[in-house]
Amino acid sequence: PEDLARVLASAFRFMSESETQVEIRLPRQSILLAYSQIAAVASHGHTVDIFTVPGACLKSSMTFSELDAALRGDERFLPCNRGILINMDEALKLDSESILMANGMHFPLRQRNRLEINRFTEYQLKRMIRR
Repeated sequence: PEDLARVLASAFRFMSESETQVEIRLPRQSILLAYSQIAAVASHGHTVDIFTVPGACLKSSMTFSELDAALRGDERFLPCNRGILINMDEALKLDSESILMANGMHFPLRQRNRLEINRFTEYQLKRMIRR
């Protein structure tokens, strides 16, 4: 796992040196990870799972609140449930119950967060216009 994290960190650094990055604390090291490489973040007990676009799952020793504070300033990150943030660039489909991600993962949509559907729709429209 340490070697994988080191290799991923190096690859991400080369791919996205001009992109906004967040420092991720792993159990034995810290890495810089580009926002665009984060598909989703989920609180998992006393750790936070960071699902990357290439398909890795990094176990961070950070609190969910720390990552939430760092990522929420970016419009692409959407809270879909307690302890879960998704990168809307990686979301394929959102319905009244869940969000389907490009990597095949499903995340439940919390009842109170259903108003976020509007934010998701607006973001997707902006992305289509930019293309």
